[in-house]
Amino acid sequence: MIIDASIPLRVMVPQPGAMPNDRAAGPSAWEQYVRYDPQGAIDLRTTTQDWEKDEFDHARNLNEGVIQILGGVYDHASYERGKNKARALYGRFGIKLDDFQLSSEFSPELVRSIQIEAMDTKSQLDAVRRERRLEWDIEDDQIDNNRMQAAEDDKALDRSE
Repeated sequence: MIIDASIPLRVMVPQPGAMPNDRAAGPSAWEQYVRYDPQGAIDLRTTTQDWEKDEFDHARNLNEGVIQILGGVYDHASYERGKNKARALYGRFGIKLDDFQLSSEFSPELVRSIQIEAMDTKSQLDAVRRERRLEWDIEDDQIDNNRMQAAEDDKALDRSE
């Protein structure tokens, strides 16, 4: 899309007390552009949507990379290596890892939290469900063990009578 520099651009400044969507202030700059060049407006909207999709795809790929890096973090030394790998990965996109203010100390809870945050919603729910399922299985095993122990205690009590 080529922008015609001969078209004067007018900045819309709302009057004091006027809301930005107040129609009394006149059409918005976007509405003026749509009237002036409908095809250009469609092209601009399409291009903007393509940029947003690309940005979303890059963010998703970046998050997947972080999840892979965190998969190898299990102690302080691996945490530092992971931070260095993440710093290089984020740096390729112009993002400073230091802006995230990560803890200098390794913590399994921190690593798990970052892993969960980097996942999409479905993956988060699946991970939580897997964790809960393990917890439920352990609880079921404990209940079964207690039940079996109580049955054994009852048998031993019956024999002693």
